[in-house]
Amino acid sequence: MDGKVLDRFVGDTPFAVMAQVVIRRLIGKELDAIFEESRSRQYHRQLAFSDLASTVALVALGCVKSFNKAYQRCREQIGVSRTAFYDKINRTEPSTLEAVVKHAGEVTAGIQDELQVQPWEIIPGHEVYAFDACHIKRTQKRLSVLRGLSTAPRPGAVVAKFDLQRQTFSQAYLLVDAHRQEATMLDRIAHDLTPGDVALADRQYCAASFFMRLDSEGKFFIVRQHRRMQCISRGERQFVGRIESGEVFEQKVEISKNSQTLWVRRLTLCLDQPTRDGDTEIHVLTNLSANVKATRIMEVYGFRWEEETGFYHLTMSLTCEMETMGHPHAALFLFCMAMVCYNVLAVLTSSLHAVHDEQDVENLSYFSVAEEIGTTTRGLLIAVDEAYWRQWEICTPSSLSKELIRLADRVPVSRYRKSQRGVKKKPPKRTLSRTRAHSSTARLLGIVKTP
Repeated sequence: MDGKVLDRFVGDTPFAVMAQVVIRRLIGKELDAIFEESRSRQYHRQLAFSDLASTVALVALGCVKSFNKAYQRCREQIGVSRTAFYDKINRTEPSTLEAVVKHAGEVTAGIQDELQVQPWEIIPGHEVYAFDACHIKRTQKRLSVLRGLSTAPRPGAVVAKFDLQRQTFSQAYLLVDAHRQEATMLDRIAHDLTPGDVALADRQYCAASFFMRLDSEGKFFIVRQHRRMQCISRGERQFVGRIESGEVFEQKVEISKNSQTLWVRRLTLCLDQPTRDGDTEIHVLTNLSANVKATRIMEVYGFRWEEETGFYHLTMSLTCEMETMGHPHAALFLFCMAMVCYNVLAVLTSSLHAVHDEQDVENLSYFSVAEEIGTTTRGLLIAVDEAYWRQWEICTPSSLSKELIRLADRVPVSRYRKSQRGVKKKPPKRTLSRTRAHSSTARLLGIVKTP
């Protein structure tokens, strides 16, 4: 390999090189073994699952605009017909996709540990995970079963487990049936948490049976109370302090379910400003001990928006959904690969933290980074020898972290800084012309004179 060619890419588009190094580790040949372990009906004949996943990842990264373009780009590598390619995607089982996201989360955590980036300590002695669902937007009616519908077809939803300490997606629970409620995943969520973990979620996850199972297994929750959740309060609520958005009150309440009872803390935030839904108070239920202050718990509940920010980047910086992708399995495949690619961006950010000033890294624009990766990857893969990339598929986290730090040291972080928007001005009052439907911008600017 010509080192000068790679060096030019590192100097001009460093994130594209770093991303490809991490992608080869997260979406390498290990996925073939994961496919064999998690599949139930699908099988491998000619097209390896790792090649299929890397092809879909090109769409998620924005390198190509459709599955068809991705197939054309990787046709020789895939080695099967277009029909076989689409059939493989449409028959990929949800269990396999969930295993891929979990694998990516574990590998990402290992790389971050090797980079010696200190995870965000939210509640001492506990790991906090946010849970929320993203419903994939409606699609075009390209499938024959959809063409006669008057309703909007939805291909499914994803309940995501977001690691707040590492700012990564660590697991995904897939809902192929768009009518299925996210609360149906509560048993699986409770099973996957370990003792001491904290589940952070909105009111859709407020269920007495869920709370009782977590409490009996030594696990914890911070969940907004749903109005249908009936509690028996013991005593008046007491003022315990204030946070940025309002005053915090606390009281003990009792939850009952099938002759079982559970005492929990009910925290109320009296907001200084109503929410967009008009709520002036937010009630949160938790079984955390009194050693964790109520004001801190209410602050942690606000961190739920970190996952919403992750969903925002999946939509705006990456490609997680497409209107043309009507088949549920294909739509979920793309969404899961977007989650893996988000973890790639998280690893790049961790690499920068190892060598650059923290404030500069905090101002990094994910959109600019993703745009560079999407526009440069094709030329990068053509110019740089495949042998260089293949070595990162089987490397250790230690050697990978050393290479990332070397590359991160050459990143001009100021070039990728977020754009700071000024104060939004009130639009001027428009004047109505009764004689003309159009105006000449050149005349208004004084570029040309009015005859």
